[in-house]
Amino acid sequence: MYKKALLLLFATLSLNANEMLIKQDLSIHTKISPTTYSSVIQIIGSEKLHKDKNLSLENKNKIIQTYNSINTFLKNNSICKGGSFDISPFYEYQNNTREQKGFESSYSLNCEFKDEKSQDFNKILDFIQKQVASNDYLLLPIPRITKIIQKGDLEKIDRKLNQALLDKANTIAQDYSKNLDKRCTIKEISLGLISEMENMPLHSTAILAKSDSNSLEDIVMPTGKEVEKIARGKVIFSCK
Repeated sequence: MYKKALLLLFATLSLNANEMLIKQDLSIHTKISPTTYSSVIQIIGSEKLHKDKNLSLENKNKIIQTYNSINTFLKNNSICKGGSFDISPFYEYQNNTREQKGFESSYSLNCEFKDEKSQDFNKILDFIQKQVASNDYLLLPIPRITKIIQKGDLEKIDRKLNQALLDKANTIAQDYSKNLDKRCTIKEISLGLISEMENMPLHSTAILAKSDSNSLEDIVMPTGKEVEKIARGKVIFSCK
């Protein structure tokens, strides 16, 4: 029994001694381009509203009606969501005393869309501009438009990169098997160390004129910069 145990121990040690472990860092990269435009449309109170200390119920209702008409127009639109608004007193401090000077108002709308919907966005912006232009208490700043990569797209790329790392490790194991005349397999691998090169988003400032002078000019959509994503992993190959 004692001899059998020694033989078993000797066989295990021999097996470990014949195992070659190869530790290696792996990396793989890909480039992804932004495909989605993002913009926040905001309506703000005008100077007239800020100076109207006794805003009448009638004028409050006019502001609400403007917002309601915009929300009704956007009711079945899929690229812009939100439409919350408020009308509240506007205060300033003078001699450490807070004094109401008038009222303020804000309206916010979040828009996300692809290239093929850019004209829809311009139509929405033009409609809002016309509604705001008919209300002396409101102003529409031209919104910034940014071309972005959506979170869902990034997650898909991460999964593909991890799979590509695993495929690369398997290929390397096969190469080691041929070169060393041993059976090499992946003993241990770590995935998920994914980073991306810093990308400065580009914003739209250019405008193309329409032939209709009564409409807001079309905003030319900004271009986007490619982002390079890199997946890194560590792998231990076992060759016997």
